[in-house]
Amino acid sequence: MFVDFYGFTLEHDESVFIPTTITKFAAQKILVEGKKVLDLGCGIGPLAIYYAKNGADSVTAADVYDRHVEYTKWNAMRNDVDIEVIQSDLFENIEEKFDVISCDVSGVDRRVAEMSGWFPNGVPTADETGADIICRAIEDAPKYLNTGGELYVCATQFSDLKKIKDAMDKNNGSMIFEKPIPFSKELVANVDRLNPEHYQKRGSRYTWNFSLWKLEVG
Repeated sequence: MFVDFYGFTLEHDESVFIPTTITKFAAQKILVEGKKVLDLGCGIGPLAIYYAKNGADSVTAADVYDRHVEYTKWNAMRNDVDIEVIQSDLFENIEEKFDVISCDVSGVDRRVAEMSGWFPNGVPTADETGADIICRAIEDAPKYLNTGGELYVCATQFSDLKKIKDAMDKNNGSMIFEKPIPFSKELVANVDRLNPEHYQKRGSRYTWNFSLWKLEVG
């Protein structure tokens, strides 16, 4: 199976997470020209390949899930870009420092992920706050950023955003972008099981918010 991402094609199967609206917004908002970039939680490689094709000086892609690592390597090769791909639980196997770290790891309450089929079986998910993996990344990222380096974190309204904000505040980070996203049919079918803090309703339309957060190391 194949999916198009900003003009290039990514191969995937049912065992992996494919690019979403979140991934597309992140690609548009994170500037990487001339930068040394780490794509943390790379999935099948959409952002890493996008960055490599859009002026990044070098790109490293990392993911904890072995199938994602395999597909990122294959998709980088078939799209003729040079990317270093590492299997790593967040920064566990990362040894260098970067100018930009793009972090698009699971930011969805595990219960929401399970009821909506957000992730295929086998793909690691967040805990019931939806914020544990993101907060770990925020805490450790400054050690892997060059002076003036930037961390960008993707989050959803299905996370405990207060925990994410608190973690960002400790490093003088903040939200820089927010966008309402329409419910999938799976979320609509399960809306009665959701926490009302997880969504907005306008007439018959349900939405949840995607947010992008940024911190910079001085």
